Amino acid sequence: MARYLKLKREWPVHYAGHRDDSILELPRHDGQADSLCYRAPEKRPDPIRSSDENPFPVLSIARDGSVEYANRASWYLLADWETEVGQRVPIRCALLVDEAFETDKSLEAELQAGFKTYQLVFVPKADKGRVDVFGMDVTQRKEVERRLYQNSQIFESASEGIMVVGTDMRIHDVNGSFCTITGYEREEILGEPVQVLQDGRQDAAFYEELWKSVREKGSWQGEIRDHRKNGDLYPKWLSINGLADSDGKINRYVGLFSDITTIKLSEEKLHFMAHYDSLTGVANRRYFRELLDRNIAYSRRYAEQTAVMFIDLDAFKFVNDSRGHLTGDALLVEIAKRLQRSVRESDTVARVGGDEFTVILPGITDAPSTLLVAQKILRKISEPIKIDGNEVFISASIGIAIFPDDAIDSETLLRNADAALYNAKESGKNCYRFFSPDMNARALEQILLRSALRKALDEHEFVVHYQPMVDSKSGDLVGLEALVRWQKSDLGLIGPDRFIALAEETGLINELSEQVLLSACSQGRKWLDAGLDPGRIAVNISGHQLRRDDFVDRISEIIAETGFPARNLEFEITESALLDDAPEILSRLRRLKEMGISFAIDDFGTKYSSLAYLKILPIDKLKIDKSFVWGLPKDASGMKLASAIIAIASSMNLLVIAEGIETIEQADALRSKGCDFFQGFLFGPAVPPEELAGRLPRA
Repeated sequence: MARYLKLKREWPVHYAGHRDDSILELPRHDGQADSLCYRAPEKRPDPIRSSDENPFPVLSIARDGSVEYANRASWYLLADWETEVGQRVPIRCALLVDEAFETDKSLEAELQAGFKTYQLVFVPKADKGRVDVFGMDVTQRKEVERRLYQNSQIFESASEGIMVVGTDMRIHDVNGSFCTITGYEREEILGEPVQVLQDGRQDAAFYEELWKSVREKGSWQGEIRDHRKNGDLYPKWLSINGLADSDGKINRYVGLFSDITTIKLSEEKLHFMAHYDSLTGVANRRYFRELLDRNIAYSRRYAEQTAVMFIDLDAFKFVNDSRGHLTGDALLVEIAKRLQRSVRESDTVARVGGDEFTVILPGITDAPSTLLVAQKILRKISEPIKIDGNEVFISASIGIAIFPDDAIDSETLLRNADAALYNAKESGKNCYRFFSPDMNARALEQILLRSALRKALDEHEFVVHYQPMVDSKSGDLVGLEALVRWQKSDLGLIGPDRFIALAEETGLINELSEQVLLSACSQGRKWLDAGLDPGRIAVNISGHQLRRDDFVDRISEIIAETGFPARNLEFEITESALLDDAPEILSRLRRLKEMGISFAIDDFGTKYSSLAYLKILPIDKLKIDKSFVWGLPKDASGMKLASAIIAIASSMNLLVIAEGIETIEQADALRSKGCDFFQGFLFGPAVPPEELAGRLPRA
């Protein structure tokens, strides 16, 4: 009976023979082999058993799955199967043996053994009760196939377009992304010259340089523009590499490209966001400064002049607050368009603030040419603007500074243009002013006031003085007007004409007006507690306050907080504040009227007088502006206007008060026309509250 030896898998064991005739060769340390022979063969072996020198595996497997024969080249298979001659093969191999017996046909199978791949052919020998297995190591071939398949998958699945171009400059192959990007089908582009993709904008010299780089350096990459099949141009990033044969000679080129349209659009969007105003589309503050520096550098080099205009819209805040922010935005967009239509293509329009625009005029020949542009801008802006079916009217003020006459650097030039703008606004607005050196002092003062205004509110630097109002017939004191003053340590007492407009521009007018109202009510309560009767205390209310949703509630809180009676309070409102006939404002005035507060129209006849609001608003009194009083009684026109105002008030059961009275003649003239109350230096200036105690009647 044959004896079998258990072998370690790492031994290079070779088998020959069959179940009853086995030869086992074992390696020795000297590299030779010892042979152990068991029973001699009783019959001549089959030819298959003479395959020991075959470099590929050859085995015979009995019907029960046991190995009858295995040549030397089968050792790796047997080691992976963890079997040997005389033992059964693994189930996956036994199933193939069964299938070969059942079909009595040869079959092929590919089996993995460790890292090797074998192609096995199972040949049934039914008469001999076995299956002969002939194998071939196809590991290397499979790796080549895998790599080829992987490369083809990469080629086809790459998101970049790939094209293979021969030395004849014709397209030999393309991938799917190429077709997706260009719109060409593979069949219609193969064999076409590579020039079919070019957009024609790059000249022949460009492409000569491109292919020269490929031939000399082996590659080229960069951004170019090509066109799709439908003719659309698109930007792409292209890399071209030359591929060499075994002799090192380039025999084809591979182009790899990406459609960078989305990237370019993103870059353009980021560039726009960084350099242009999102609302109007004109240059923003940052880009304006950059362009101004460039223009000044160019003008300095070529001895040219560059003008800078600062443009500020007059009363834009009023339009924005009264008509709403959407109307304000639409207005700014239209103004930007009108500015662009008023200047040359080489000029720059920028928006540098809420309603502030700038214009750069490079290469001007003289100041008069700039003057013509400024006049054109003012004319264009003043034309009515239709927004949502309604016409909006607005004007602008312009400050102009010229390089190098007014400044030799951009910072100083801008500061001087800003100073000219302030001068234009102080001159009545809707005009332009060229910079002059004496403007700087006034501009500097405005800048200082602007920065100090916030601090003054926080530190309560504003004080309230009171000017008497008297009965025109008896001369008795009937009330006081609360007038704000700015008590600034380094500048002294500053009148409201110097900072009220600034407070409105900076949005601090609401806080300032509230401080004045709170101070007046507190002082009125003190006088009442002291047994004195101040009459009605008149406080000026701005249009900004009237448009606040919490205005009435805040007035109620101040009255409750100070304990000053609402019947002793009068609000003076300017005509401009009543231009907005919004239902909310009318409702707020009526609610305040119900509380006992009275109302007077301040500066009546100086702005946009309308008899319509006198009819619908809860007005008690009209106030004749001092501009109508100063020339009386000699000023016939002024006398007629004052008489007309008094007549209108009388016909509507309204009282009339005249301000700015400085002479007895002025008082007599107005008294003769029926004016009810007087106010002015003739009856006392505005003074601190402690100076009035002796003049107030007992309560």
